[in-house]
Amino acid sequence: MTIYYLQPVRVQSPMGGVKKLYQQVDALCSAGIDAAIVESRLGERQTWFENQTPVVAPPIEILPGDLLAIPEAYGDRLPEIAPGVPKVSINQNAYHTFNWLEIGTAHPYSTCEDLLGVMVISEDNRRFVSHCFPDLSVTRVHYGFDSDIFYFDSTRERQRRLAFMPRKREGDSHKVLSILNARGVLGNWLPFPIDNMNELEVAEALRESLVFLSFSQQEGCPMPPTEALACGCFVIGFSGFGGDEYFLPEHSARVEDGNVLEFARAVERFVESYDRDNRVWDEALSRAASKFVMSTYSREHERSELIDFFDDALLRAARSQTTTTLTRRDVLLARPVPLRARVERHLRAAKKKFG
Repeated sequence: MTIYYLQPVRVQSPMGGVKKLYQQVDALCSAGIDAAIVESRLGERQTWFENQTPVVAPPIEILPGDLLAIPEAYGDRLPEIAPGVPKVSINQNAYHTFNWLEIGTAHPYSTCEDLLGVMVISEDNRRFVSHCFPDLSVTRVHYGFDSDIFYFDSTRERQRRLAFMPRKREGDSHKVLSILNARGVLGNWLPFPIDNMNELEVAEALRESLVFLSFSQQEGCPMPPTEALACGCFVIGFSGFGGDEYFLPEHSARVEDGNVLEFARAVERFVESYDRDNRVWDEALSRAASKFVMSTYSREHERSELIDFFDDALLRAARSQTTTTLTRRDVLLARPVPLRARVERHLRAAKKKFG
């Protein structure tokens, strides 16, 4: 019995969801479970990060008891992939669940007879999918990050930096920083964009920063804020909803999604408090934040839950007698539609249905 993880996109720059698929296959293999990434062409492999992950390419003979792990990017095409073969959906962002679906059309989560269950990566996303599909088996598996890269270092001198990732909600980050500048808050605090850096460089930048500004938007479980906490930063900003569970008041200031004025006020409050008394975010508090995320989002925690999920799925998949061939077309069925085209398509469908 083998678990085949379909990998729908070829990327040349960091994409956390793609790397996570590779890491999950590694974790399964380390537990003695046969698993592999399925790329669309022989010899293809994601090369922008170090990996020795087993990679295969179509055509692949699917035997009785094999299992397909299919990312949410395949959307409404889920039933078209190797009909009759047991499947699980790897849903790393529940807010993408309906992206490829026409209004008024049944979702494959309700209609795909081969679907055994869905894996999600946060409590928020578990509630989302379970609410939409109450009869579906939905399992939460914690994300795990690399604690050999992201960790607390008491010997590192922290600077008055406001670290942030400019690729996230660029317009909102510009507004927040502009408000702070207009009010003269920045002073000796430096906005520090984390961009065009590898993981090691990102971690070094976070260990030298006091604050991380989070501009997450409707995400499964945004990892940059957890990595910032692991490195000892105080986190301010948007949780992306999936991050609600770790935006705790003892080490963060969560802001209502999209409220850039309150975001700027929260930063200003922290800056003024810290400038008056740096004990508001001292080494003990910084270390406690790191310890919290290190234990909650460890690779060991993720691996244990991942194995439990797939042990159950493989047990159920063992009942299947289906034999078929997984083709290159199957792997290429994931074709994300641009947002504008998707919205226009939904409006046309609604007008046709409702007049």
